[in-house]
Amino acid sequence: MENKPAPRISVIVPYLNQPDFLEKCLRSLGEQTLETTDFEIIVVDNGSKELPTNICSRYKNVKLTEEETPGPGPARNKGVECARAPIIACIDSDCMADARWLETIEASFKNPELQIIGGHVRIALKNPAKKSMTEAYESVFSFRQKLYIERDGYSATLNLAFRRDVFLKVGGFGGITIAEDRDWGERANTLGFFTTYVPDMLVFHPARENMKDMLRKWNRIIGHQYTTASASIRSHLIWVLRSFALTFSIPKEYITVVRSDELATIHEKMLAAAAVTVIRLYRTCTMLWVAIPFTSKLEADWQR
Repeated sequence: MENKPAPRISVIVPYLNQPDFLEKCLRSLGEQTLETTDFEIIVVDNGSKELPTNICSRYKNVKLTEEETPGPGPARNKGVECARAPIIACIDSDCMADARWLETIEASFKNPELQIIGGHVRIALKNPAKKSMTEAYESVFSFRQKLYIERDGYSATLNLAFRRDVFLKVGGFGGITIAEDRDWGERANTLGFFTTYVPDMLVFHPARENMKDMLRKWNRIIGHQYTTASASIRSHLIWVLRSFALTFSIPKEYITVVRSDELATIHEKMLAAAAVTVIRLYRTCTMLWVAIPFTSKLEADWQR
């Protein structure tokens, strides 16, 4: 029996207990302008209560595999291990890809100088005519890919693509105890592989349901950051100073809100400004809290 030709792009989708989101994600990948024969989709289950076998079977060129080690990083590593294409594209299972997402990725890599690319992330709005507070905030401040890539040298892994041979040189993504996207990007930079921002490489991500979910996200991020930022007395002091700087940065972020093209009305801007105030003050208090020695277990719990 003749083997099928290898796809040109392998799409890696880590998955954990979100069947409705996965359905939407796979549907968006099934509606790509790129021919389905040109790419494969690898869904990597990471310990779900129930394997998404039925969902995956409804879509073309989808392969379902499993990774026991907890965390989206190990799940992506498993996906790359199974991938057959020279280009790897990463998207999260709760995201939806723009119809030209893969076409844009393939076109970008026709430039031999590009090794790693990251794209724009927009918030998927439930009602575009009436943003919630979290939608208004996240439309401006979440997934600031251009900033992450051009200033910090990494892309969030929900919209990331790279050449397979680059991945083999950089190594796999880290586990749940670190921010695996930043860590991987920094290791790539050290080896001379830099990330390029591609604005037309677009995916959509739902906003958090409410402020409680938003603050829970910051618990996790702060836990990751503190793990690598508190190794010495000096770094501990810098951590404390950074926490206070967050509070003093609030007026500056009001200006960011006012200037943002993502918010169309004064009401939306007021919602975003209110959210900025709550979140920055919460981050300040939480960063100071984890810096207290006896809260280390709490910090470890947040990583999970």
